[in-house]
Amino acid sequence: MSLGHAGVGSSNYLICISFIKAAAVDVSLISYRGAAPALNDAMGGHVDGVCDAATSVASAINGNEVKGLVVSAHARLKNLPEVPTAAEAGVPAFQAEGWNALFAPKGTPEPVIARLNEALRKAVASETMQQRLADLSSLPASGDELTPDYVRQLVPKEVEKYRVLLGK
Repeated sequence: MSLGHAGVGSSNYLICISFIKAAAVDVSLISYRGAAPALNDAMGGHVDGVCDAATSVASAINGNEVKGLVVSAHARLKNLPEVPTAAEAGVPAFQAEGWNALFAPKGTPEPVIARLNEALRKAVASETMQQRLADLSSLPASGDELTPDYVRQLVPKEVEKYRVLLGK
């Protein structure tokens, strides 16, 4: 079996490595110059599959151009309801969720951080943002995930997770 990805070091590559290790499968990884050529080759039958973010492949899945096999999110995605989570698909160790965060320069005063965080929380909670995130196959952050402390802890954990995954 062969899986295409957007190139060594890309998030798609990390998704592939995470899946391969969690599923304990032996596959050939095929590097492309970007996610789009990898997806095109999967649609054309030149590779058996592709590792990519749901945001990038949702239209191809919904258009029946490729079959969605698994999402590594902790819940099914609203615009891909037929694609099971990793836990539902029998690969609970496959966890490669993407995330976005706001960053400020070191030394930014706490009142500024608090004001930015308040604006972020308001934006994420808005109906418009919730719908846009759903349209993009994204699960919105909530609760503690929207705090500066969560991000301060998340970044080093993610770095360590992928360092270990890549054997570095």
